[in-house]
Amino acid sequence: ISADGSYLSPGDYSVGTTGGADAPKFSAQITIPAMPVLTSPAPDAPKPTLVTRSNGLTVTWTGGQANQIVQLEGFNTTDITYTVGADFLCSVPASAGTFTIPPDVLMPMPAGSLGGLLFRPLVTPVGVTGTGLNVAFVDAAYQWFAPLNFN
Repeated sequence: ISADGSYLSPGDYSVGTTGGADAPKFSAQITIPAMPVLTSPAPDAPKPTLVTRSNGLTVTWTGGQANQIVQLEGFNTTDITYTVGADFLCSVPASAGTFTIPPDVLMPMPAGSLGGLLFRPLVTPVGVTGTGLNVAFVDAAYQWFAPLNFN
């Protein structure tokens, strides 16, 4: 766990259990690489980044390996109940370091400042070995949040 207890530090990990009545014995090895870091739009900013939907939104980050994927999930809602709105999800190679979400993806987003971007680097899943498992894998992810104001 990282120094602040919020995520796994890069390194090799073993995951498993001895099994029990509800879950069989299993084990897996996973390597957590150094993860990409969101640089723009500003993560955890005190004020939302203004996004002109017709211009697209360029997202940039540092780091990332050739076999990693970054998910960019954007959303906005029409009011604070978060029951009506829109969202999108783009998956891009982490090694790219940048991606522009095109206007045709952003135009359906409702205007307003109740939105954001979730920047979610993923670790390549690894298979789990164990008896009695149909499908099992271990993966890891974390996310950064950037508040957005769509106009």
